[in-house]
Amino acid sequence: MFIFRRVVTLLPDWAWIAALLFSLLIAFLISSFIELMIEKSTHNGMKQYIERFLGIGCVCFFIFLGSIDFYIYFFPKETHTYYTHCEITTPGPSSGRSGGHCKAGIKIKDKFTNKNFFLCFSSEKQPEYKLQALVKVQSNALGSYLVDYSLTKK
Repeated sequence: MFIFRRVVTLLPDWAWIAALLFSLLIAFLISSFIELMIEKSTHNGMKQYIERFLGIGCVCFFIFLGSIDFYIYFFPKETHTYYTHCEITTPGPSSGRSGGHCKAGIKIKDKFTNKNFFLCFSSEKQPEYKLQALVKVQSNALGSYLVDYSLTKK
């Protein structure tokens, strides 16, 4: 039996929109407050305000997304083990900043979020496996993460 251990978190669909709105609101409030605190007026005032707004907005966006991911990973409520559909694909997911892809990938369907975990898969005996995997997932109200999976042989 082929076993692979890696933790992959699935964020809910609304997380991106909530993070964007939250970061824009915080960036506007902080940038406006700083603008009120600065007494001198410069002719580059609008440019500085926009730069400050975008910088604060980007930092808030990544902090908010990271906090949702942190909550899903560190505060699971339930552990589920079930059989689910999987698909072996070629090429696999992106392997990082280098722009390359894994030789093969595996998409595992999560039945709680209806999304796919997409992982690198490196087995020379790919045809031996069925399109079904035994999956162990921990989840809470915001999302779930993959703890373990094993493919079944034909």
